[in-house]
Amino acid sequence: RLRLLNGSSMRTYLFGFSSNMNFKIIGGDGGLLDSSVIADRIRMSPGERYEVLIDLQGMAGQTFFLRNFGSELPTGIYGSSSVGVGADTIPYYSLNFRNGVDYDVLQLNVTPPLPNGVTTTPTSLVSDSSWNLSLVNTTRTFQLNADSMNHRAEGPFNINGDKFDIDSIDETTYLNNVEIWKWVNNTFIAHPIHIHDMHFYILSINGNPPLAQEAGRKDVVLVLPGDSIEFITRFETFADATVPYMYHCHLLHHEDDGMMGSLLVLDTLSSSIQIIKNSSLYLKAYPNPSKEEWNITGTSRYPINAATLFDVSGRVVTSLISVQNFNEISLQINNTKLSKGVYVLQLENGDSVQSIQLIKN
Repeated sequence: RLRLLNGSSMRTYLFGFSSNMNFKIIGGDGGLLDSSVIADRIRMSPGERYEVLIDLQGMAGQTFFLRNFGSELPTGIYGSSSVGVGADTIPYYSLNFRNGVDYDVLQLNVTPPLPNGVTTTPTSLVSDSSWNLSLVNTTRTFQLNADSMNHRAEGPFNINGDKFDIDSIDETTYLNNVEIWKWVNNTFIAHPIHIHDMHFYILSINGNPPLAQEAGRKDVVLVLPGDSIEFITRFETFADATVPYMYHCHLLHHEDDGMMGSLLVLDTLSSSIQIIKNSSLYLKAYPNPSKEEWNITGTSRYPINAATLFDVSGRVVTSLISVQNFNEISLQINNTKLSKGVYVLQLENGDSVQSIQLIKN
Protein backbone atom coordinates (compact mmCIF):
# COMPACT_ATOMS: atom_id res chain seq x y z
CA ARG A 1 0.00 0.00 0.00
CA LEU A 2 1.52 3.28 -1.14
CA ARG A 3 0.29 6.68 -0.01
CA LEU A 4 1.23 9.23 -2.66
CA LEU A 5 1.31 13.00 -2.19
CA ASN A 6 2.41 15.46 -4.88
CA GLY A 7 4.30 18.09 -2.90
CA SER A 8 5.83 19.75 -5.97
CA SER A 9 5.54 23.49 -6.39
CA MET A 10 4.30 23.17 -10.00
CA ARG A 11 4.85 19.78 -11.63
CA THR A 12 2.03 17.32 -12.35
CA TYR A 13 3.02 13.64 -12.51
CA LEU A 14 1.55 10.68 -14.38
CA PHE A 15 2.57 7.79 -12.17
CA GLY A 16 2.82 4.15 -13.17
CA PHE A 17 5.28 1.33 -12.73
CA SER A 18 8.26 0.46 -14.93
CA SER A 19 6.73 -2.95 -15.69
CA ASN A 20 3.40 -1.32 -16.68
CA MET A 21 1.75 -3.52 -14.09
CA ASN A 22 -1.82 -2.78 -13.01
CA PHE A 23 -2.51 -1.51 -9.50
CA LYS A 24 -5.58 -0.67 -7.47
CA ILE A 25 -6.48 2.89 -6.52
CA ILE A 26 -8.27 2.74 -3.16
CA GLY A 27 -8.33 6.33 -1.88
CA GLY A 28 -8.00 10.00 -2.76
CA ASP A 29 -7.72 13.42 -1.10
CA GLY A 30 -10.53 12.82 1.41
CA GLY A 31 -10.13 9.11 2.21
CA LEU A 32 -11.12 5.74 0.81
CA LEU A 33 -13.16 5.26 -2.36
CA ASP A 34 -16.34 3.19 -2.37
CA SER A 35 -14.41 0.44 -4.14
CA SER A 36 -10.99 -0.02 -5.68
CA VAL A 37 -10.23 1.13 -9.24
CA ILE A 38 -7.87 -0.88 -11.45
CA ALA A 39 -5.42 1.29 -13.42
CA ASP A 40 -1.89 1.40 -14.83
CA ARG A 41 -1.53 5.21 -14.62
CA ILE A 42 -2.61 7.85 -12.14
CA ARG A 43 -2.30 11.60 -12.71
CA MET A 44 -1.43 13.76 -9.70
CA SER A 45 -1.28 17.56 -9.71
CA PRO A 46 0.31 19.55 -6.86
CA GLY A 47 -1.53 18.97 -3.60
CA GLU A 48 -3.39 15.83 -4.71
CA ARG A 49 -3.19 12.60 -2.68
CA TYR A 50 -3.94 9.02 -3.69
CA GLU A 51 -3.57 5.59 -2.08
CA VAL A 52 -2.76 2.57 -4.23
CA LEU A 53 -2.33 -1.16 -3.67
CA ILE A 54 0.22 -3.17 -5.66
CA ASP A 55 0.19 -6.98 -5.89
CA LEU A 56 3.70 -8.37 -5.24
CA GLN A 57 2.76 -12.07 -5.24
CA GLY A 58 5.29 -14.12 -7.20
CA MET A 59 7.74 -11.19 -7.46
CA ALA A 60 10.20 -12.09 -4.68
CA GLY A 61 13.72 -10.98 -5.59
CA GLN A 62 12.58 -8.58 -8.30
CA THR A 63 13.24 -4.85 -8.50
CA PHE A 64 10.95 -2.36 -10.21
CA PHE A 65 10.28 1.38 -10.13
CA LEU A 66 7.51 3.88 -9.58
CA ARG A 67 7.88 6.01 -12.72
CA ASN A 68 6.66 9.36 -13.97
CA PHE A 69 5.39 9.02 -17.54
CA GLY A 70 5.72 12.71 -18.35
CA SER A 71 5.78 12.02 -22.10
CA GLU A 72 2.13 10.90 -21.87
CA LEU A 73 0.80 14.05 -20.20
CA PRO A 74 -1.34 16.20 -22.51
CA THR A 75 0.02 19.61 -23.45
CA GLY A 76 -0.96 22.49 -21.21
CA ILE A 77 -0.13 20.66 -17.96
CA TYR A 78 3.07 21.83 -16.27
CA GLY A 79 5.35 18.81 -16.61
CA SER A 80 4.20 17.86 -20.11
CA SER A 81 6.21 18.46 -23.27
CA SER A 82 4.78 21.95 -23.84
CA VAL A 83 2.53 24.63 -22.34
CA GLY A 84 1.01 27.38 -24.44
CA VAL A 85 0.21 28.17 -28.05
CA GLY A 86 2.50 29.82 -30.60
CA ALA A 87 4.52 32.62 -29.02
CA ASP A 88 2.38 32.53 -25.87
CA THR A 89 4.40 29.97 -23.89
CA ILE A 90 6.32 29.79 -20.62
CA PRO A 91 9.81 31.28 -21.05
CA TYR A 92 12.63 28.72 -20.93
CA TYR A 93 10.14 25.88 -20.38
CA SER A 94 11.95 23.60 -22.83
CA LEU A 95 15.21 24.00 -20.89
CA ASN A 96 13.82 21.96 -17.98
CA PHE A 97 15.01 18.47 -18.87
CA ARG A 98 12.30 16.85 -16.70
CA ASN A 99 9.43 18.24 -18.78
CA GLY A 100 7.75 15.81 -21.16
CA VAL A 101 10.01 12.83 -20.41
CA ASP A 102 9.78 9.59 -18.43
CA TYR A 103 11.93 8.91 -15.39
CA ASP A 104 12.03 6.76 -12.25
CA VAL A 105 10.93 8.22 -8.93
CA LEU A 106 11.09 5.33 -6.45
CA GLN A 107 12.89 1.97 -6.48
CA LEU A 108 11.08 -0.99 -4.94
CA ASN A 109 12.94 -4.17 -3.98
CA VAL A 110 10.65 -7.16 -3.36
CA THR A 111 11.65 -9.45 -0.48
CA PRO A 112 10.25 -12.95 0.25
CA PRO A 113 6.62 -12.95 1.45
CA LEU A 114 5.71 -12.78 5.11
CA PRO A 115 3.59 -15.60 6.61
CA ASN A 116 0.77 -13.17 7.44
CA GLY A 117 0.95 -11.02 4.29
CA VAL A 118 -2.25 -9.50 2.88
CA THR A 119 -3.17 -11.17 -0.41
CA THR A 120 -6.82 -10.15 -0.93
CA THR A 121 -8.77 -6.90 -0.87
CA PRO A 122 -12.46 -6.35 -0.08
CA THR A 123 -14.84 -5.63 -2.94
CA SER A 124 -16.41 -2.70 -1.07
CA LEU A 125 -14.30 -0.27 0.98
CA VAL A 126 -16.60 2.45 2.39
CA SER A 127 -20.07 3.81 1.79
CA ASP A 128 -19.51 7.37 0.61
CA SER A 129 -22.07 9.36 -1.35
CA SER A 130 -22.43 12.93 -2.56
CA TRP A 131 -25.09 15.42 -1.48
CA ASN A 132 -28.41 15.46 -3.29
CA LEU A 133 -28.76 18.19 -5.92
CA SER A 134 -32.13 19.13 -4.44
CA LEU A 135 -30.28 20.48 -1.36
CA VAL A 136 -28.24 23.05 -3.32
CA ASN A 137 -28.56 26.58 -1.89
CA THR A 138 -26.18 28.44 -4.20
CA THR A 139 -24.30 28.01 -7.47
CA ARG A 140 -21.10 30.01 -8.03
CA THR A 141 -18.98 30.39 -11.16
CA PHE A 142 -15.23 31.06 -11.09
CA GLN A 143 -13.44 32.15 -14.25
CA LEU A 144 -9.69 31.44 -14.37
CA ASN A 145 -8.16 34.23 -16.42
CA ALA A 146 -4.80 35.69 -17.40
CA ASP A 147 -4.15 39.35 -16.56
CA SER A 148 -3.17 39.82 -20.21
CA MET A 149 -4.44 38.00 -23.30
CA ASN A 150 -0.81 37.79 -24.45
CA HIS A 151 0.27 35.84 -21.36
CA ARG A 152 -2.26 33.02 -21.04
CA ALA A 153 0.52 30.48 -20.47
CA GLU A 154 2.92 32.41 -18.25
CA GLY A 155 0.50 34.67 -16.35
CA PRO A 156 0.06 36.36 -13.93
CA PHE A 157 -3.45 34.96 -13.48
CA ASN A 158 -6.60 35.90 -11.58
CA ILE A 159 -9.95 34.49 -10.50
CA ASN A 160 -13.03 36.30 -11.83
CA GLY A 161 -10.82 39.23 -12.77
CA ASP A 162 -9.68 39.83 -9.18
CA LYS A 163 -6.31 39.34 -7.49
CA PHE A 164 -6.04 38.26 -3.86
CA ASP A 165 -6.51 41.12 -1.41
CA ILE A 166 -5.80 40.36 2.24
CA ASP A 167 -8.09 43.23 3.27
CA SER A 168 -11.21 41.89 1.53
CA ILE A 169 -13.55 38.90 1.53
CA ASP A 170 -14.40 37.53 -1.91
CA GLU A 171 -17.20 35.07 -1.10
CA THR A 172 -19.55 34.52 1.84
CA THR A 173 -21.50 31.37 2.62
CA TYR A 174 -23.33 29.90 5.60
CA LEU A 175 -22.78 26.86 7.77
CA ASN A 176 -24.38 23.72 6.28
CA ASN A 177 -25.02 25.37 2.91
CA VAL A 178 -24.81 22.97 -0.04
CA GLU A 179 -23.30 24.65 -3.09
CA ILE A 180 -22.19 23.92 -6.64
CA TRP A 181 -18.97 25.59 -7.74
CA LYS A 182 -18.17 25.80 -11.45
CA TRP A 183 -14.61 26.47 -12.62
CA VAL A 184 -13.87 27.59 -16.19
CA ASN A 185 -10.25 27.74 -17.39
CA ASN A 186 -9.70 30.49 -19.98
CA THR A 187 -5.91 30.17 -19.92
CA PHE A 188 -3.33 28.01 -21.72
CA ILE A 189 -2.12 26.21 -18.59
CA ALA A 190 -3.83 23.70 -16.26
CA HIS A 191 -4.60 24.95 -12.75
CA PRO A 192 -4.98 22.60 -9.76
CA ILE A 193 -7.69 24.31 -7.70
CA HIS A 194 -7.58 23.71 -3.95
CA ILE A 195 -10.31 24.62 -1.46
CA HIS A 196 -9.67 24.97 2.27
CA ASP A 197 -12.13 23.82 4.99
CA MET A 198 -14.15 21.25 3.05
CA HIS A 199 -14.14 18.38 0.58
CA PHE A 200 -16.18 18.17 -2.59
CA TYR A 201 -17.47 15.68 -5.15
CA ILE A 202 -16.83 16.33 -8.84
CA LEU A 203 -20.14 16.38 -10.72
CA SER A 204 -18.85 16.83 -14.25
CA ILE A 205 -15.86 17.64 -16.42
CA ASN A 206 -16.97 19.30 -19.65
CA GLY A 207 -20.39 17.81 -19.05
CA ASN A 208 -19.06 14.26 -18.58
CA PRO A 209 -18.77 12.23 -15.36
CA PRO A 210 -15.34 12.21 -13.65
CA LEU A 211 -13.00 9.24 -13.78
CA ALA A 212 -13.76 6.55 -11.20
CA GLN A 213 -10.70 7.48 -9.10
CA GLU A 214 -11.94 11.11 -9.02
CA ALA A 215 -15.41 10.17 -7.75
CA GLY A 216 -14.51 10.26 -4.04
CA ARG A 217 -14.13 13.18 -1.65
CA LYS A 218 -11.55 15.64 -2.98
CA ASP A 219 -10.11 19.05 -2.17
CA VAL A 220 -7.89 19.50 -5.26
CA VAL A 221 -9.05 19.30 -8.87
CA LEU A 222 -6.95 19.93 -11.99
CA VAL A 223 -8.76 22.20 -14.48
CA LEU A 224 -7.17 21.80 -17.92
CA PRO A 225 -7.03 24.63 -20.50
CA GLY A 226 -10.48 25.24 -21.92
CA ASP A 227 -12.14 22.86 -19.46
CA SER A 228 -15.21 23.48 -17.33
CA ILE A 229 -15.57 21.55 -14.07
CA GLU A 230 -18.46 21.48 -11.60
CA PHE A 231 -18.36 20.11 -8.07
CA ILE A 232 -20.77 19.99 -5.15
CA THR A 233 -19.82 20.66 -1.53
CA ARG A 234 -21.24 21.37 1.88
CA PHE A 235 -19.79 23.75 4.49
CA GLU A 236 -20.45 21.58 7.49
CA THR A 237 -17.47 21.61 9.83
CA PHE A 238 -16.56 25.14 10.93
CA ALA A 239 -17.76 28.74 10.84
CA ASP A 240 -16.14 31.95 12.02
CA ALA A 241 -17.36 35.52 11.77
CA THR A 242 -13.93 37.01 11.02
CA VAL A 243 -11.50 34.28 9.95
CA PRO A 244 -11.84 33.32 6.25
CA TYR A 245 -10.73 30.26 4.32
CA MET A 246 -8.75 30.35 1.08
CA TYR A 247 -9.35 28.89 -2.35
CA HIS A 248 -6.50 29.10 -4.84
CA CYS A 249 -4.45 27.60 -7.62
CA HIS A 250 -2.00 25.11 -6.11
CA LEU A 251 0.83 26.09 -8.48
CA LEU A 252 2.97 27.97 -6.00
CA HIS A 253 3.94 30.99 -8.06
CA HIS A 254 0.36 31.36 -9.37
CA GLU A 255 -1.11 31.69 -5.88
CA ASP A 256 1.82 33.89 -4.80
CA ASP A 257 1.01 36.18 -7.74
CA GLY A 258 -2.56 36.55 -6.47
CA MET A 259 -4.53 33.65 -7.98
CA MET A 260 -6.39 33.17 -4.73
CA GLY A 261 -9.63 34.21 -3.04
CA SER A 262 -11.08 34.27 0.46
CA LEU A 263 -14.25 32.60 1.70
CA LEU A 264 -16.07 33.41 4.93
CA VAL A 265 -18.39 30.81 6.48
CA LEU A 266 -21.00 32.25 8.83
CA ASP A 267 -23.13 30.36 11.33
CA THR A 268 -26.77 30.81 10.32
CA LEU A 269 -27.84 30.42 13.96
CA SER A 270 -26.04 33.64 14.86
CA SER A 271 -26.53 35.53 11.61
CA SER A 272 -29.86 36.67 10.22
CA ILE A 273 -28.39 38.86 7.47
CA GLN A 274 -27.94 37.47 3.97
CA ILE A 275 -25.58 39.08 1.47
CA ILE A 276 -27.75 40.41 -1.37
CA LYS A 277 -26.29 41.09 -4.81
CA ASN A 278 -28.03 42.89 -7.65
CA SER A 279 -26.77 43.87 -11.07
CA SER A 280 -27.79 47.53 -10.69
CA LEU A 281 -25.35 48.14 -7.80
CA TYR A 282 -21.60 47.53 -7.88
CA LEU A 283 -19.85 47.92 -4.53
CA LYS A 284 -16.34 47.64 -3.15
CA ALA A 285 -15.11 48.20 0.41
CA TYR A 286 -11.55 48.98 1.52
CA PRO A 287 -9.77 48.35 3.74
CA ASN A 288 -11.78 45.29 4.70
CA PRO A 289 -11.12 44.07 7.41
CA SER A 290 -10.53 47.46 9.00
CA LYS A 291 -9.72 48.86 12.44
CA GLU A 292 -10.75 52.47 11.90
CA GLU A 293 -12.77 53.18 8.77
CA TRP A 294 -14.43 51.52 5.79
CA ASN A 295 -14.53 53.27 2.45
CA ILE A 296 -17.39 52.16 0.22
CA THR A 297 -17.18 52.93 -3.47
CA GLY A 298 -19.09 51.81 -6.52
CA THR A 299 -21.69 52.66 -9.09
CA SER A 300 -25.47 52.61 -9.25
CA ARG A 301 -28.09 53.02 -11.93
CA TYR A 302 -30.05 55.27 -9.58
CA PRO A 303 -29.15 57.60 -6.66
CA ILE A 304 -28.71 55.88 -3.29
CA ASN A 305 -31.54 56.92 -0.93
CA ALA A 306 -30.81 54.75 2.14
CA ALA A 307 -27.81 53.03 3.71
CA THR A 308 -28.11 50.88 6.84
CA LEU A 309 -25.40 49.07 8.81
CA PHE A 310 -26.41 45.81 10.55
CA ASP A 311 -24.54 43.41 12.80
CA VAL A 312 -24.73 39.68 12.01
CA SER A 313 -27.72 39.22 14.32
CA GLY A 314 -29.74 41.62 12.19
CA ARG A 315 -29.68 44.52 14.67
CA VAL A 316 -29.45 47.99 13.13
CA VAL A 317 -26.17 49.60 14.16
CA THR A 318 -26.64 52.88 12.32
CA SER A 319 -28.58 54.46 9.48
CA LEU A 320 -26.69 56.74 7.13
CA ILE A 321 -28.68 59.70 5.77
CA SER A 322 -26.76 60.59 2.65
CA VAL A 323 -27.85 61.34 -0.89
CA GLN A 324 -25.29 60.06 -3.38
CA ASN A 325 -24.70 61.37 -6.87
CA PHE A 326 -26.24 59.43 -9.73
CA ASN A 327 -23.99 56.54 -10.86
CA GLU A 328 -21.44 57.27 -8.12
CA ILE A 329 -21.17 55.83 -4.60
CA SER A 330 -18.71 57.15 -2.01
CA LEU A 331 -19.27 56.47 1.69
CA GLN A 332 -16.96 56.55 4.71
CA ILE A 333 -17.96 54.66 7.87
CA ASN A 334 -15.99 55.15 11.09
CA ASN A 335 -15.85 51.86 13.01
CA THR A 336 -13.48 52.70 15.88
CA LYS A 337 -16.29 52.32 18.44
CA LEU A 338 -17.64 49.06 17.02
CA SER A 339 -16.85 45.64 18.45
CA LYS A 340 -14.79 43.18 16.43
CA GLY A 341 -16.88 41.05 14.10
CA VAL A 342 -18.86 40.96 10.88
CA TYR A 343 -21.24 43.72 9.77
CA VAL A 344 -23.43 44.13 6.72
CA LEU A 345 -24.02 47.44 4.95
CA GLN A 346 -27.30 47.52 3.04
CA LEU A 347 -27.79 50.12 0.32
CA GLU A 348 -31.07 50.94 -1.42
CA ASN A 349 -31.70 52.78 -4.63
CA GLY A 350 -34.76 53.30 -6.77
CA ASP A 351 -34.23 49.95 -8.43
CA SER A 352 -33.05 47.46 -5.83
CA VAL A 353 -31.28 46.62 -2.58
CA GLN A 354 -27.72 45.34 -2.25
CA SER A 355 -25.55 44.56 0.74
CA ILE A 356 -21.82 44.21 1.28
CA GLN A 357 -20.05 42.43 4.11
CA LEU A 358 -17.68 44.44 6.32
CA ILE A 359 -15.28 43.14 8.94
CA LYS A 360 -14.01 45.02 11.99
CA ASN A 361 -10.78 43.65 13.42
